[in-house]
Amino acid sequence: MSSGVLCRPGVAIYYEICGSGPPLLIIPAAHGTHLTHEDLALRLSSQYTVIGFDRRGSLRSRFLSPPTEQQQRNLLKDTVDDIVALIQHLSPDQPVLIYSISLGCMHALELLTSYPDLVRQIIVHDPCIPCLLPKPSFEQVSAAFQSTVSLYKSQGPAAASEAFVPVVTSDEDRALLRFSPAHKKLLALSILCFNFLFEHELPILLEYRISYPALKAYRDKITLIRGELSTTPLTTEPITTLGGELGLPVKMVAGGHLPSATHPGAFTQDLLSILGEAM
Repeated sequence: MSSGVLCRPGVAIYYEICGSGPPLLIIPAAHGTHLTHEDLALRLSSQYTVIGFDRRGSLRSRFLSPPTEQQQRNLLKDTVDDIVALIQHLSPDQPVLIYSISLGCMHALELLTSYPDLVRQIIVHDPCIPCLLPKPSFEQVSAAFQSTVSLYKSQGPAAASEAFVPVVTSDEDRALLRFSPAHKKLLALSILCFNFLFEHELPILLEYRISYPALKAYRDKITLIRGELSTTPLTTEPITTLGGELGLPVKMVAGGHLPSATHPGAFTQDLLSILGEAM
């Protein structure tokens, strides 16, 4: 494994590379850090050159100074531009496979529509994108997000994390996670990393809107997957909507919304099979 830093305007993007084979980029989920995916990266590294990174503002890719209002307004675009720069730096001669899950799917879809030539195929796993929800579910999730942010401001990241996690994980998923070796690590990362999520990323996520015409032009580069144990509205309804709009099937994989922690072996095999189909 090797690591490095890519200097970008106002921020230094931390990245890691392991393995050999076709390039595969993992876009981090709500935690914003590759630390939640590093075990998966190692399991995939026998067949792929796996690239992981911390999103701007997250743990090892902190802003060099507090983000300005303009940086907040441009956060989604700037994050996608960071990913573009990372791909051009680490895989200048060939497009990359991309695995995205949860909030990271927003960045993957934006990357595809803006820079399709850089993308070989994107795996979209349980996309937690509120605009894809039916109105009742959107209002429910929006209220939950706003309540989470209020808790964060009044009681801190631990209380806010406790309120946020049930929005994206089922009871069974959380029960399995408690017995997972990764449980303590994920709890610690939630407290360390969710500050930026609650302060800056949730508002952008609520405002984000999908461009279906743009996505339809590249539907052949999209694979949709859903965890068998994913049952909450935010982890099931968006991918159903996306599949219907794009005319794409949704493939089921082992685990729920945290499969690398709860079903590491079975999920890795499912993902390897899906990646193999994309080659």
